[in-house]
Formats: sequence, structure tokens, C-alpha cells
Amino acid sequence: RVSAAALCGLLGFATFVLDYVGRFWDAIKGLSLLSPFHYFSPFALIGGQPLPLTDVAVLVAIAAAGSVVAHVAYARRDL
Repeated sequence: RVSAAALCGLLGFATFVLDYVGRFWDAIKGLSLLSPFHYFSPFALIGGQPLPLTDVAVLVAIAAAGSVVAHVAYARRDL
């Protein structure tokens, strides 16, 4: 359990850093599209702007893909 939690935490931190660096460095800007943090801007929500529907669709697609991968991995477990 610890290794799975560590891997998920590291992946989350890495995608956060990728998005943050992509906002300021043009060479990485294209790669920051791989981060789910790129599609959610909490400061825009606080300012009263709604999330764009395309960003919401990307976040839903990421969640659906993650659920499918988790289901397949769980089904293949050898209990």
C-alpha cells in the first residue's frame, strides 16, 4: 500500500510542477497540457468566471480513463 500511495503522490506532485513550470517557461508549455491541473483554475472560479466546458470535458475524460484503468487492474489481480 505504501508504494502505491507514494507512486500516486509522486505522480500528482510531478503533474502539478509540470503545470506550474509550463505557465512560465515556453519550452514546456506544450507538455503542461498533459497535467490535469492545467484544466482547472481555482482563482478564475473565485473571480467569478466559470470553467470552460472543454476543460470540464477533459477532466471528466481523465476521470473516466482512470476508472477504466483501475477496473482493469483490479480485475487482473491474483487473489
